[in-house]
Amino acid sequence: MKVKYFDLENKVVFITGGGSGIGASIVEHFCEQGSKVFFVDINEEESNKVVEKCKKINFLYLFFIIVIY
Repeated sequence: MKVKYFDLENKVVFITGGGSGIGASIVEHFCEQGSKVFFVDINEEESNKVVEKCKKINFLYLFFIIVIY
């Protein structure tokens, strides 16, 4: 059973390291709550996988920013 926290709906969330591991899980969970999620990561390939996975589940507000240094 998944819990829905309505107070997180439409909130803006910024996550660093959201392309894999715990960060990716955090991205997915905030998306499930209806938050507007922005995340950054240095691994573009893995980050795009997170974006595609979230698109398949119809998350509406997800934005990925690649970090280049």
